[in-house]
Amino acid sequence: MYANAFINTQSKFYAGEAVIFTLEANGGDISFPQIDDIEGFPVSKNGSSSSLTIVNGKRTQKLLQQYKVFPKKSIVIPGFKVLIDGKEYMTKERLVEKVKVQKTSSKYLDFTIEVSDEELYVGEQTVFTLKFKYRRDLQIVNIRYTQPSFDGFWSKELGESKKYSEGVFEVQELKYVLFPQKSGSINIPSLKMDISLVDQRGSNSTFFGPPTRVEKIYSNELTLDVKELPKNTILIGDFTISENLDKKVINAGEAINFEIQIKGRGNIDDIPELKLNIANATVYDNKALKTYDMVDEKYGGTYKKSYSIVANENITIPSVVLNYFDKKQNIVKELKTKEYKIEVKKIVQDKVQLYKQENDINAKVSNIKEEIKIIETTDNQKLLYFFFGLITAILLCALLFYILNVKTKSKQEELPLEKEIKQAKSENELLNI
Repeated sequence: MYANAFINTQSKFYAGEAVIFTLEANGGDISFPQIDDIEGFPVSKNGSSSSLTIVNGKRTQKLLQQYKVFPKKSIVIPGFKVLIDGKEYMTKERLVEKVKVQKTSSKYLDFTIEVSDEELYVGEQTVFTLKFKYRRDLQIVNIRYTQPSFDGFWSKELGESKKYSEGVFEVQELKYVLFPQKSGSINIPSLKMDISLVDQRGSNSTFFGPPTRVEKIYSNELTLDVKELPKNTILIGDFTISENLDKKVINAGEAINFEIQIKGRGNIDDIPELKLNIANATVYDNKALKTYDMVDEKYGGTYKKSYSIVANENITIPSVVLNYFDKKQNIVKELKTKEYKIEVKKIVQDKVQLYKQENDINAKVSNIKEEIKIIETTDNQKLLYFFFGLITAILLCALLFYILNVKTKSKQEELPLEKEIKQAKSENELLNI
């Protein structure tokens, strides 16, 4: 008689927030249905609880299963079948409407988002600022805010958050630089912040401190108008280009080092890997090196691309052309490097010269006349040569005998430490020495 099933949920939700609903059932044996999605939006379990009561020996339990879904539009949570003690019970369907977020209005705090430019081109920067302001006497325990998601933008956080005072208010400020990646009307939705405050309405304190309550506050939302860049243009800003070539005359097979450098303020990240197409040459290119910085809240930096070029005949390094849009002058400008003619000396010429030199030497050698003279030796000279040879052999033998005799007599004197090491009788004694 106590068996029943219910569904509890909210009646509305804001964009980006979760809809939480709970199935509740009372009875002996309870079985909830498997819920995977609602109108195509995935559903996940968000915790459960149970309690048990026994009256006159009758066992009754109460089960609560909570679910969470992130819909992008108003949805109808359908009725679900809950099996209780072998019988089916249906919950009622519930409508949950998506409502437009309204910026929180309060004299104690303010949550605002803004951009430096609301009308811009694809790839043009705008600085996004998140500003939270609250009265100094407001007892805030904790602040949690939803990280902004910039769909349709390339974004980068600008340093750490900044804190400062503004009259009776404390201000926290966080900035991002944004670059839209598509044209049209792009919406940046309202952001939510959860603030834990000391609850002044209650007087009961706990062991862990005074009671707190959580307030949800919302910022405004933004809409940006993004225009297309002119055709064949991917850059917007102000840029310069330069190149560097280490030599214009080389030997065949020798490498040339060529570098392109682009500097300026704007969407320098969008510069592609520049390629060189040179006929009759091998080009080795390194990955571009990019460095970034902010100057007067203008994003920019340097792009460097280096190449090694090897050729065996004369080549031409072509001009590299890149266009960018100058918004101030409302015109497309051209970045262009110079064209270079490279002279390649062939090594064959050196071989011909060497061959000529060898022929000249051979010709000179062939002109030398061969002349042979026969000199006769007398008997006295022969005796004299024999006598000097014999004396030299005797001296060498005596010197050798003396060296060997000295070596056998000389004994190597041992150092005191060597003697102690040799006389050691155990490993411990040896380690001590």
